[in-house]
Amino acid sequence: MPALEERMIASFRYVDVDSDNGRVFSYEFSSILNDACRTFGSSMDKIVRNDSSTPKKTEFDVWDYYNLLDDLFKKRFSVVSTAVDLTWVSMSINHQKASGKCLMPFESTVPQSSPIKWWSAHNKLKHSDIDNSKEGNFQNAFNALAGVAFLMSQCLGYEGRQTKLFSEIGFFLPPSRPAKTLLFFN
Repeated sequence: MPALEERMIASFRYVDVDSDNGRVFSYEFSSILNDACRTFGSSMDKIVRNDSSTPKKTEFDVWDYYNLLDDLFKKRFSVVSTAVDLTWVSMSINHQKASGKCLMPFESTVPQSSPIKWWSAHNKLKHSDIDNSKEGNFQNAFNALAGVAFLMSQCLGYEGRQTKLFSEIGFFLPPSRPAKTLLFFN
């Protein structure tokens, strides 16, 4: 993960961390997005295969990953609210280029009908990176990294709450004023 973080930070020299730049696309953002999604997918595949509560089958997909993460998240944070789910997940950004902003990597996701945006972009790139080059954008790459950081925070238990992306991004529940703190507000 550090190499992915370093590549993303290096991109800040050319693309400011600003919501207006969410759709800026490049080969490097495509590469970061694909690498982050491969990390997420490989890690989740291993976790799902070893989870006793997940029905056994030969192939798992992103919805199996999402459902397991969502169940774990609900168990951990149901004390906060019974309505809590992965769409609540926020990753704070305290990097000097994005002070006080956050990412919500699972925002607007509805299992089976509304996909994880960055995962969908990854699949489009995987099948035709020339036709879908605009999917390899700053917003998708950054949110995919936040998704991996969240996964790592969940894998590490209590210690995971201290997981930082870019050494300065950490997990927390949604901000009280998301419109003012969300980097990419849809």
